[in-house]
Amino acid sequence: MTLEEVFEQLSAGELAQVFLAEGGTGEVPKEKRLQVLAHIKLGLTALHKRFLLREGTITIGLVEGQQKYVIDKLYAASNTKSTAPVKYIQDSADPYLSDLLKIERVYAEDGTELSLNVVDDPDSAFTPNFKTLVLPEDLEGTTVKVVYRADHPVIDPILAKAVPFKVEIELPPGHLEPLLYFVASRVMNPIGMTNDFHDGNNFAAKYEMACQQLE
Repeated sequence: MTLEEVFEQLSAGELAQVFLAEGGTGEVPKEKRLQVLAHIKLGLTALHKRFLLREGTITIGLVEGQQKYVIDKLYAASNTKSTAPVKYIQDSADPYLSDLLKIERVYAEDGTELSLNVVDDPDSAFTPNFKTLVLPEDLEGTTVKVVYRADHPVIDPILAKAVPFKVEIELPPGHLEPLLYFVASRVMNPIGMTNDFHDGNNFAAKYEMACQQLE
């Protein structure tokens, strides 16, 4: 689907009262697109955190005597501007896009999957935070492969405002409905109560219910 399709769904449905009042065009006005896009981007990230919609893979070159590795662009071989003394993320052929949300699996060089966050396992790897990996001592090999839950690709705001029909949204059709509810909740929450009814909270509840149905 395209960003234009998301705009159309919002303007015809959840945000009709907000945007159709401005000229009755049935479209998100051009001057409002970046404002709505900010909510859409947050909604996409929320859905990608909750559901495994995209995966990324990176290879880490092991450094002698080092167990802790931060998966950050600072340590990427593709980042020619970085002054880090060791760039252990081997991504020259496929640059890391800083889209990591959660480390899902870790594989040793021989293809063996390591235990992850298993307290009683001395051979387990650990993730003290979302982008930090601590490997077990005396791990054999020279590299490990990290498979992670990835965020939605970055959306170019210039294209989003000028030609939203050219901006691809990578989202399964079944996840469009909760995205619309998420955006509507964010837009309507600052308005607060109207006629003893809180639209923002109502849309937030619909978002949660839609996510639970998907789960």
